[in-house]
Amino acid sequence: MSLIDKTIRGIAWSTAGKIFAQVFGFVLSIVLARLLVPEDYGLWGMIVVIVNFITLFGELGFGAALIQRKEIDERHLSSVFWLNVVVGVVLAALLALSAPAIAEFYEQPLLVDLTRIVALNFLVAPLNMVQRAIFNREMWFKQLAVVDSVKVVIAGCVAVGMALTGWGVWSLVGQSVTITVVSAIALWFASDWRPSFTFDRHALGDLLGFSANLFGFKTINYWARQVDDVLIGKVMGASALGVYTLAYSTMMVPLKEVTHVLSGVMFPALSKIQDDPARVKGIYLRAISMIALITFPMMLLLWASADVFILTVYGEKWAGAISILEIYCFVGLYQSIGTSVGWLYKSQGRTDLMFKYGLVASILIIVSILIGVYIGTVEAVAISYAIMTGGVLIYPQFMIPGKLVGMRFREVIGAVASIFGCAALAAAAIWGLGTQLPETWPAWAQFVTQAVSGILLYLGIIHTLKIAAYVELRDFIREQLAKKRGKTDDIDRGDADKDEGAQ
Repeated sequence: MSLIDKTIRGIAWSTAGKIFAQVFGFVLSIVLARLLVPEDYGLWGMIVVIVNFITLFGELGFGAALIQRKEIDERHLSSVFWLNVVVGVVLAALLALSAPAIAEFYEQPLLVDLTRIVALNFLVAPLNMVQRAIFNREMWFKQLAVVDSVKVVIAGCVAVGMALTGWGVWSLVGQSVTITVVSAIALWFASDWRPSFTFDRHALGDLLGFSANLFGFKTINYWARQVDDVLIGKVMGASALGVYTLAYSTMMVPLKEVTHVLSGVMFPALSKIQDDPARVKGIYLRAISMIALITFPMMLLLWASADVFILTVYGEKWAGAISILEIYCFVGLYQSIGTSVGWLYKSQGRTDLMFKYGLVASILIIVSILIGVYIGTVEAVAISYAIMTGGVLIYPQFMIPGKLVGMRFREVIGAVASIFGCAALAAAAIWGLGTQLPETWPAWAQFVTQAVSGILLYLGIIHTLKIAAYVELRDFIREQLAKKRGKTDDIDRGDADKDEGAQ
């Protein structure tokens, strides 16, 4: 199978799996938001900040290194596996021992037991990292889609069951641990690879240059993205952190559904053509235009109907998240394409440059968050973050990796400008529509009216103006459907020939 065919099939399976997981996860989040209270999410957010950071140490960037390196053998795979197992045990012990200090920092005694149970994740998670890297490297995304769908469903059922029986924040902990355990078991059943009793430090050395810089970038980038949760939880309390986390996670939905889906496919695909920068550039620009085609209207239409969306989906107790979500819709707009620059750094093997940029950018982001916390409101934190990431950093974010493949910033703007204009026009129209709808209508009726009108209007605009990304996507879908019909016709003709021959 050619690289193009593998990429297309990979995107199709990744998209199908991710759509299922995200739709199920979104429905699950609605159910849990109605069963739980903001304080539950705030407590969970306090744990997640620490746990996600420690998770970075469990992988150490070796998974991506296994995908990017042109040649690997059993020495690399088994050495990475055993290193991850040892690191996982150490991290689980450290997190369990740190639980009292975490609880004392936030002044929440319940965090001691919550943290120690979550620490179990680090004993299990390393067991499937190499298998997942192998599946990504070989672009076997069908198996990954099945595994990820299964784990989400089982973990979701566990979380809802616990929430219904009054377990509160423990239902979120149960969901986390279940996802880790089910993922490990499923990937071991799906994979034929098993570790040998081999540990070769020279094999690890082959991967270390790439992985060390990637790990360094992920570490500093993580704290730049999470310091707001830490400070809000410490200074403003669990309830404020709960509504802030809900708004932020809602903004992240398009990134998870679109950008992150493509990331799993585009990184290994671009790594295979890393010696042809011009080709990498062309594919990258087409990819971000496709991302923008979907995420730009999602973010802008959500901004235009944020109030009725929150009231409809989560209920009045989450009304405090409306203003934060409105701000973060604009953050999600440019982050949906901005996070894709990692494909360029990693596929070109320049994680060293990625680390250097990340260090400077993270310092500036942390400063902006400190300013927001000093002002004293969650809205101020969101605004400061938006100004820094969307106003100050957006140009170097694209330009520095762009130089690796000869890409200019104006080419990035050119790839998404017309799409932004269409999405903005549709958003402005439904915002105006929202001001004219009767106030006596329930929130759900207003939201459905705005959402349906906005989607239809946006589709009408891009179809009428024949936006390039839309036309390319439409023609591609038609071509794939035609190929599928052609294969079906060939099978039918073959069956008919067999029947005729039998007669």
